[in-house]
Amino acid sequence: MGKNNKEKINRQVAWFVSYNKKFGFLKNENYNKIYFNKYILDKNRINEEMLNENAIFEITVEENEKGASAGEIRYIPYRMPKDTRTLIEKENIDNFYLKLNKAAHFNIDKFDLTKAVKGENFRKVPINSLVKRQLLSLKDMSIQYERINFVPQWRLIVGLGHESVYETSMTLHHIYGIPYIPAQGIKGVLRSFIINQLFAKNDEGELDLENAEKRALKDHGFKFIFGDEKQQGKVRFFDAYPASEPEIELDIMNPHYGPYYKGEEKYPGDYYNPVPVTFLTVRDTEFIIYFGIKQEDNKAIEEGKFEGQKPLAVISCWLEKALKEHGIGAKTAAGYGYA
Repeated sequence: MGKNNKEKINRQVAWFVSYNKKFGFLKNENYNKIYFNKYILDKNRINEEMLNENAIFEITVEENEKGASAGEIRYIPYRMPKDTRTLIEKENIDNFYLKLNKAAHFNIDKFDLTKAVKGENFRKVPINSLVKRQLLSLKDMSIQYERINFVPQWRLIVGLGHESVYETSMTLHHIYGIPYIPAQGIKGVLRSFIINQLFAKNDEGELDLENAEKRALKDHGFKFIFGDEKQQGKVRFFDAYPASEPEIELDIMNPHYGPYYKGEEKYPGDYYNPVPVTFLTVRDTEFIIYFGIKQEDNKAIEEGKFEGQKPLAVISCWLEKALKEHGIGAKTAAGYGYA
């Protein structure tokens, strides 16, 4: 009992200070110098790459006449309180959003996405119930609605540039932790696609993308569907959820011209070292996109580009075109996010 209590008291968190291939020092709030040697590293499977200014360790401290030295030493891959860290190391986190963002795994000098994608991340998520609940909500709203089943040909990336401890990110449902396509993203892609397709040319037939949106907002049907600064659009878009258990897969981009892109006044060249950046994608996953309108508003548009067509029919036709020809999400120019 006394021995276990002593070990509990002596177990402390420490930060890396220095290392010279044979021995080194750590420090914490109790000791300015805690000695350790290479034998201790090998014994506890700590490689020398882990010894940098960002490294944090859990150690047992042994004191003698020469000072303090590390007994056991363990690399800490999580930046969180000890009791929380101990819990997640014993239990698997079911929610992928929490696993990815709240229990981010730190590897050597940066947060690593690799650990997050391992395991069964969505097996316990009631996705079928979520899809049914969304449909019931639409029925309770007493609106006329339609749906499109969106199946990416390859991979889909949503929320790549959102704020994150990683270099990249992904849009995830804050409760269920599943990837989804936000309603504003669907509306934005469709709106932009229609503007570029139908309103790109001016009255003289010349290409004039700079004023394309202004021409679109003068169109009765376009303004009725999407709205403007003075009135809300009549068609409502809803978040698109996966129809079944989604598959998350790591991908990589490999920028070669880092100094050039950083504005260091250097020419781009193949002699720069590539800097791999990992990011998350959704693969082989079908998404259900719903959109709707009050029944009394789903009447034939009287004038403009969509004259004689009902709003839901316009959305259904043009959304399918947008998903096939423009794609949705990030990196569509590289082939991601196309139906």
